[in-house]
Order: sequence, then C-alpha cells, then structure tokens
Amino acid sequence: MKKITEKDSGIWIGAHRGIDQGIEIIQTAIDAGWDTYIPKAWLDYNLFSENHEDYWDAWIDAQEYLDSLAPEGYEFGHNKDFDWGLYPKDQLIQNKDHPITYFLDLEESLRLFHP
Repeated sequence: MKKITEKDSGIWIGAHRGIDQGIEIIQTAIDAGWDTYIPKAWLDYNLFSENHEDYWDAWIDAQEYLDSLAPEGYEFGHNKDFDWGLYPKDQLIQNKDHPITYFLDLEESLRLFHP
C-alpha cells in the first residue's frame, strides 16, 4: 500500500455499510501491512454471540494500526455522518473504545425519523 497522506483524507467506507464497516476496516489494515491473525469467527458479528467483544477488539486494533500510518494531525474514525475514513482529528466524532455506541445512536436516530 502506498504511503497515506493528507490527500487521502475523506470517506473510505460509507455509513451505509453499518456494522460491517469493522470487517472492511480490518481488511484495510491487513492490506496496509497489519500483520495479525483474526479468526474468522471474530468476523461473524452478532451482538449476542460470544465473539462480539472480539469483533470490536479487532476493529479497534485495526483502526489503531491505521492511525499509526496516518499523517500528522489526522486519524481514522467516523465523521458526523458516520462515514469512516481519514479526517483531521477535530472532525472525528468517534470514541474508539466504544464504536458500537455510534451505531446504536444512529439506529435510534433513524427510528425517530422512520417509526
């Protein structure tokens, strides 16, 4: 993968991918050189499965790896529209320790507009 620069900032994975963004983030990190082993069971996300915490841990670890490749002043995370990508730090809304809270909030917001 080429060096990540400010020119790469913006949306990498759209909000329409929902909870599956994590799988794409993990794959992006692997493609960028993240050398780790992720058991397939961890990627079979289900909020009620025994592996759901592993899924979030893998997502967070992958994102932290990508952050280590980001240019100064930029990080990977979600913008105000829940699109994931590379943004200036002051444009991020995501709490990296609990990415699910943003999807649950989004789900609740959508329910308010589409009962």
